[in-house]
Amino acid sequence: MLNNLFTKNFKLTFILILVAEVLSFIAHQTELINQVLFILIGLGVLALSFYRLEYAFYILLTELFIGSKGYLFFINLADERISIRIAIFTAIFLGWFIQAAFKKHRQFFTSRHLPYYLAFSIFLIIGTTSGFLNSDFKNVFFDLNGWLYFLLAPIFYSVLKDKKVIENSLSILLSSASYLSIKTLLLLLAFSHQWTFLNLERVYKWVRDSGVGEITLVSDSFYRIFFQAHVYVLTAFFLALAFIVLKASYHKVSLNLVVILTSTTILASLSRSFWLGLGAGLLLMAILLMAKFKFSLKKVLKLGFVIIVMFILEAGFLYLITGSFNQQAITHRLGSPTEEAAASSRLRQLGPLFSAIKDMPLLGSGFGRQVSYISDDPRVRQQSPEGWYTTTAFEWGYLDIWLKVGLLGLLAYLCLIFIILKDSLKDGLYGLGIIAALTAVLITNIFSPYLNHPLGIGLVIWFGSISAYLYAFRTL
Repeated sequence: MLNNLFTKNFKLTFILILVAEVLSFIAHQTELINQVLFILIGLGVLALSFYRLEYAFYILLTELFIGSKGYLFFINLADERISIRIAIFTAIFLGWFIQAAFKKHRQFFTSRHLPYYLAFSIFLIIGTTSGFLNSDFKNVFFDLNGWLYFLLAPIFYSVLKDKKVIENSLSILLSSASYLSIKTLLLLLAFSHQWTFLNLERVYKWVRDSGVGEITLVSDSFYRIFFQAHVYVLTAFFLALAFIVLKASYHKVSLNLVVILTSTTILASLSRSFWLGLGAGLLLMAILLMAKFKFSLKKVLKLGFVIIVMFILEAGFLYLITGSFNQQAITHRLGSPTEEAAASSRLRQLGPLFSAIKDMPLLGSGFGRQVSYISDDPRVRQQSPEGWYTTTAFEWGYLDIWLKVGLLGLLAYLCLIFIILKDSLKDGLYGLGIIAALTAVLITNIFSPYLNHPLGIGLVIWFGSISAYLYAFRTL
């Protein structure tokens, strides 16, 4: 069972990601190369969507897993950057839509999850209509565009309809997460030791401009390497751990390496939101192991002890490779959130957000709704000495959704996620990993918005497609 996770597809994905990243770095230095590659990738995905939709889907999935904000490649149109994610989205959707018109790839429309998607889409439509009626067009568009990723749900459900494709998608996830983990640790080494031969200024600019993530000096020689796509590293951690615990694969050494790599990366990200999600996922996994899989308390506690020791050793490893032996580099993230500008600004959003939500609590104020609050971010203070900042995007994920589509819309979204979790229970192997990973993302979303972004939406649709298969066949 699941014995092909680390064979050809894993290796091919890893190599192709490496090639894509090298080309991305080069493209970000030369606009013409960026434009040419952007067009070639878009046309290639469009052609593949007609030849074999699943091949185009694998490209879409890989970009989602590694791309964070989606700007590994981009093109400038009308003073706006169009990301390669939008190009891939458009190409594969167009290819699927034309084929669906000829009665191909329509599995989504017979899925048991369809009513939940339709119910939630009603509130998205209400939020969109309200937004265009009451807010600036540009604000509405950039607030809404991430939600358009839900239009890909029919493609996910059409492609992920058999065991082989699902296993291939998992192999792509594990390969992508391994690549991101190695990339994270190499960047940590490079910046901690100031490897000037790498031209760190260009590397930093590429990481920022491509939307992949952030590199921030924390203390001494310890840098925070944070990618938004680390949410898929977190996902890979739980799936790999579930396979190990349930002894479901021959690839025990490889799976253990994935667990170590991904957990070290989550630690190095210094993301408190991820850490809380990690803790919640592990707690729920422990409960499921005892309640569903009849593990003894002693066995679960033993597993918990091993994981705690692993985290301690990984923290020591990070201090060792960075040459920073100031324990506060990691432990200060567990301190009071009011002591940091970013965390303090997040807390300052609460009052204004709740006040705005009260205007239209049930149906929401629509996309593009702006809220002003006082931020402690130094970049904001440079523009406004008093710290006033007006935006349509907020760190509090559930409050952001509540503001835009209302309490009813938020509940409809949570109902969709609940049915995915419920259906996942039908299969112990995949179900344990899916439930733990999705729970981790649900907790992470409290403080860092993912469920209103393609990264989180893509995860929900991907898990939804798999859980629908599990419910129908239960053969994985």
